[in-house]
Amino acid sequence: MDLEDVHMNVERRLTDKIGDGKRLHTGRSRNDQVATDIRLWLRAQIDTIVPLIGELQTSLLDLAEANAETVMPGFTHLQVAQPVTFGHHMLAYVEMLTRDAERMVDCRKRVNRLPLGAAARPVPRIRSTVFTPPSCCSLKTSARTRWMPCPIATSPSNSPLPPAW
Repeated sequence: MDLEDVHMNVERRLTDKIGDGKRLHTGRSRNDQVATDIRLWLRAQIDTIVPLIGELQTSLLDLAEANAETVMPGFTHLQVAQPVTFGHHMLAYVEMLTRDAERMVDCRKRVNRLPLGAAARPVPRIRSTVFTPPSCCSLKTSARTRWMPCPIATSPSNSPLPPAW
């Protein structure tokens, strides 16, 4: 498509698929649309990644069980320490991946807020069956993008977002 920007391309695609795509955007800002698109994409990525983490954990558990008696040097602070088994070492990765999966699930809860209707000024809110209830502060919702870059690094203890988000 050869239109001015991504928003016009989205509008054209919607018009091609459902008819009058211009009506869909009535009262919605472009920031709302971008925030919604990013949230939908990120939510889909999280839904793909979490089961893959589970599969990796299962494989590591199988490897740990097969190597429950395989001795290897343990390390602490990059120095050789007392021996451990390779199986026990693999279980450490299973635990780390558990925390990562929990962070992804927690991040999905924050991503799953509907930004549509949270334009620079208060406008009528949209009800959705796809998202949890909309954010309560319309002035911040479409501008809030600090959650975007790294869902793995976002957990209740180290989240850059306020608890009410």
